[in-house]
Parts: sequence; structure tokens; C-alpha cells
Amino acid sequence: MAPDPSQPDLAWHGYSGWAMLPSFVVCLLASTVLLTAGWFFDDARSVIDQLGSLAVFALTWAIWIVQLIRWLYRGSTYVYRLTPRHIYLDLGFLYPPEPPVEVAKITDVEWGANLLGRWFGVGWVTVCEDNRERITMAGIHRPAALAEQVEAAVKRAREAN
Repeated sequence: MAPDPSQPDLAWHGYSGWAMLPSFVVCLLASTVLLTAGWFFDDARSVIDQLGSLAVFALTWAIWIVQLIRWLYRGSTYVYRLTPRHIYLDLGFLYPPEPPVEVAKITDVEWGANLLGRWFGVGWVTVCEDNRERITMAGIHRPAALAEQVEAAVKRAREAN
């Protein structure tokens, strides 16, 4: 179902770049281990000698290129749109289209964040619609605010019916 342009937007969110900070930390640690392990561990030094330092640098570059592509894809394609009647989710061309969630049929709204996400104000919002599995909107900046907006839209939609 195509988005109805006549519905005004109550909220429009995308994937926050801060949400990928934990994976950037993992990439940094992996890069550090790859580039410095030969200095500390004899076993790693022999592996690096066999592979060659160019292969180690290439692997490090590959880690960062994949991470950058993930960050760009999520930041530019993940879109969550809340209107008075529907929530539209678009996760880009790599995922099948999600049918819109009818706001009046939402039975539960939850939000949360991991420890690092709380520090940066990034988390997730999950909505549950009648006869449908939970839909999670990940990478949301200020998830509590979006959850409140969804709950208010649900209340208004139910009052209108």
C-alpha cells in the first residue's frame, strides 16, 4: 500500500547514526587487534608473516568499508513515518516492503535502549498490532518521545472511531 500523501506527518524518523556506535567500537577493536597483535603475540606474528602485512591491512580496510556501507545504507534508507492513521516503515531496497501498521489497531507500544544507546539517546520502539507480529523500529533518536507520539496517535484514532 503506497503512503497516502493526504495524511499529515505526526513524526518522521530515520536511523540515527549514533545507533551504530557499538559496531564502530567493535570495528575499532578488531582493527587494533589486527594491526598490533603481531607485536604482542608470537602466534599472531607468525600468521602475519605467512599472510603478509598487506593482507592484514586489506582486511582492516575491508572491515571499515563494510561498516561505512552499513552506516550509509541504514542512515539513508531506514524511514519511519507516523501519520494519524498509519505507521509506514521503509527499510530500503534490501528488505521486502512492510505493510503499513494501522494506528487504531495498535495494542502495545514499547521502547528501550541498550546501555551505550542510553548514553547517546538512541534506542528502539516496538509496536504490536492486532493479528500481526511485533514491528520494531530500530536506531531511533529519543525513542521515548516517539513512543509517546505513537500512544497519543493511538488514543486519538480510537476516539475518532
